[in-house]
Amino acid sequence: MADEPTGTDNSSAKEKQPGGDGGFTKFASAAGAIVGVLVGINALTGINPLKEILSGDSSPASTPPATSTTTAPTPWTPTPLPPPVTPLLPPVPTSEPSPPYFVVEAKQFDRPCNGGCSMTAIFRNTGGDGSATATFDVFAKGGGYLVSCSVVLPYTAEGEATSAGCNAYNGALRDYFMSTYDGRVRFSVTVNNP
Repeated sequence: MADEPTGTDNSSAKEKQPGGDGGFTKFASAAGAIVGVLVGINALTGINPLKEILSGDSSPASTPPATSTTTAPTPWTPTPLPPPVTPLLPPVPTSEPSPPYFVVEAKQFDRPCNGGCSMTAIFRNTGGDGSATATFDVFAKGGGYLVSCSVVLPYTAEGEATSAGCNAYNGALRDYFMSTYDGRVRFSVTVNNP
């Protein structure tokens, strides 16, 4: 009995059975690898090739057809340039305005002079706009100085004329008229321009 097989060790029987050489195991491993690759493709691209294979549809059903949207190119718009820079010119020296310069055009002496000598004159401004003063001097007939008065000429534009006058009187003038019988005097006008 020892020479008869007991039937409990079937390792030699497996080797002798058809298909028992590990072919199924190889097939299952290959199928698992293919399924793994297909799942990887699905994970990376979003395409499920296994679904396409199993459904028998040759076109991908879950992926919408790719559409390309083309937009018209934006037309070129030039950037506006800044306004041109005007070069600075050197400053033009401005001349100081001319000072006024008055000249006597006419003078008048009102007589009699025993209560004071009233004198007037017309002055023309030949300089710039402005004012000045004038002094009226009274002299005795023989040339001695007797009295004077001064006046401020009004502000006058260039080329314009103005008149001004004053009344001169003092003790020397009064004494002169009392000491001489003829009582003649003369006067002069001096302009004091600035």
